[in-house]
Amino acid sequence: MKSNKGVLIIIILIILNLLFGGVLFYIITVIEAPDIDTSIKILELNEEEIIIEIRININNPNFFSIIIEDFQIECTTEEGLEFGNMQIIGGEVAGSSNSTFINNGNFSFNNYDFEPIINKISGKIGFNFFGIIHKIVPINITIISQLGDIISNITPPDININIEISEVVENGISLLGEIIVFNPNNFQILMDDILLNVETELNKNVGNFEIISGNINPNSYNNFSINGNLSYETLNADKIKINLKAKVGANIAGFKKIINISSTTKFDIPDIQELLLINGTMDFSISGEFKLKIDGILTNVGLIVYNPSEIPLQATNLVCIVSKVTNNETEILVKNNMKESTIPSKNEVVLTTEIKIPYITLIKFGNGKIFPDWLLITIEGDFSIEGTNQSIPLSFNGYIDLNLFQ
Repeated sequence: MKSNKGVLIIIILIILNLLFGGVLFYIITVIEAPDIDTSIKILELNEEEIIIEIRININNPNFFSIIIEDFQIECTTEEGLEFGNMQIIGGEVAGSSNSTFINNGNFSFNNYDFEPIINKISGKIGFNFFGIIHKIVPINITIISQLGDIISNITPPDININIEISEVVENGISLLGEIIVFNPNNFQILMDDILLNVETELNKNVGNFEIISGNINPNSYNNFSINGNLSYETLNADKIKINLKAKVGANIAGFKKIINISSTTKFDIPDIQELLLINGTMDFSISGEFKLKIDGILTNVGLIVYNPSEIPLQATNLVCIVSKVTNNETEILVKNNMKESTIPSKNEVVLTTEIKIPYITLIKFGNGKIFPDWLLITIEGDFSIEGTNQSIPLSFNGYIDLNLFQ
């Protein structure tokens, strides 16, 4: 009887062993490797360091839990130079679920440029089947990240250009202003190789400026002065475009990087009359000399003009008109074209012409008067800067009392 019990026990143990082996074999055959997804996110950039967030998301497709242990992240260059490492505290990932493990690291690259960074992730994954089976498997993952992506985390500076055309000078049109730059980053930037190119709407270049470089502190403003001359052709345009190009240098986490920036501003050109009269007033006066001739009055008319600007002016399309005024009624007697003339800067010139007024044109009957009350001398013309199509149309009047001849 005892031997039968022994045989039964042995048979039961064999069956259990077979069952356990079958279960073990089944577990081994159905075990799936977890899906591991990693990501690197830049949280902050400053002059001394870069703060990076590393996430490791693990999806456990098995029906039993797995254990994450001793996850280490070593960051090196392609040449094997290590500049930082991190540790992620592990934990349990339940069956048929996922968990995310996060840690932040502060790094300084010590002049390491924008080349690939090798992130070596090592750790252990433990498979735990109801406490019966516990297996530790080492894991090694290599992730190559591009530091060039950091450029997208550098916010370009905000640029505003304020300018004014102050006056017309001998060498062109004086341009004054400033470039106001705001640095929104947490690190200092250098504005260098600042160039301003000024164009008309037709893309005609009318001036170029080189601006002195300067630093802009984190989250701060800096102003860059503009001072120079544009060509006279600027006055032919209604608007000008001011194109800025510059290089922005940044010292980030121990390395230096330069990015190119550009900006365009449009500016309305003021009327030429505003420019010429900024620092003074153009003075005009009309003079006349009369000589009685057999066939009429020979009139020598003079227009005295003072140019207060810094540049010569051109007087064109000049016409002298003599009219008679009787009882507040005006009638043109004679017209005469005058020669074009140049009026030097800060100088006074006299523009002259001779006009003969026939006696017969002065006489009029039927209004109670034979001769008119006044002679009206009018000089009309355009004043401009040579080489421009903007001009100032001006008209000057002078009255002469004909009682002087009666």
